Amino acid sequence: MTTMMNGELSSDRRDALRWIAEREPVGLFPGKPSLNVVRGLHADGFLDAIRPSRPIGNVTYRLNAAGHSAMLLRLPIVMCPETVRSLWEGRKTQTRRITYASAGPGTIWLKLRPGDLLWVREAFGGPVLNVGPGGQLVDSVVYPATTDKSCRDHKGHPIRIQSGRYMPRTFSRLTLRITAKPRIEPVQKISPADVRAEGCETRDDFVRLWVSLHKPEAWSQNPDVAVISFVALRTNIDAL
Repeated sequence: MTTMMNGELSSDRRDALRWIAEREPVGLFPGKPSLNVVRGLHADGFLDAIRPSRPIGNVTYRLNAAGHSAMLLRLPIVMCPETVRSLWEGRKTQTRRITYASAGPGTIWLKLRPGDLLWVREAFGGPVLNVGPGGQLVDSVVYPATTDKSCRDHKGHPIRIQSGRYMPRTFSRLTLRITAKPRIEPVQKISPADVRAEGCETRDDFVRLWVSLHKPEAWSQNPDVAVISFVALRTNIDAL
């Protein structure tokens, strides 16, 4: 297999290196040897990696209609219980993330493109034994954001709830498919329509949520944010 055509890079390889050039400066790939094939350090394995829906690290490779490789990001995103409920109920189609542009890594949100996938990390408990629909004991994961019952196992013992930051990918039940290239704007510029897209009823509701997730000055300082639009899917990312 060759990566050169008439002394020039193949179209697949050009597309890939252009894609990497856009994302590499924000530190997306540090310390991931498996992505050396993407960087072109192992040329012989590069085109082998470009196959429909084959994941490598945080990237999935697919062939588009023209037969060229299309590379999709698959990244985690942490959501608090209130926003998870909005996602689950279909009310939330936007999220805002502080860019921290001067810090570098925060700009990763600006590198998302339509079709990229974010798997939601939320607070969870378990897995623990609980009584299933048929009365049998089954392993289950508890999601406090959407459960009305106290978080207890089949013996009535409290289930330890962990932060979404520690949720493994296999426990994720929500996936966000990016629908537009993120834009950057001051957080206070949010419009009434975008307030509703954030899953809030009023601007005051959004401000309250924003301050609770960050700190009081996070609103008054009016930081630049990445506005991320998506459609929420009730499924694990690896089922797509």
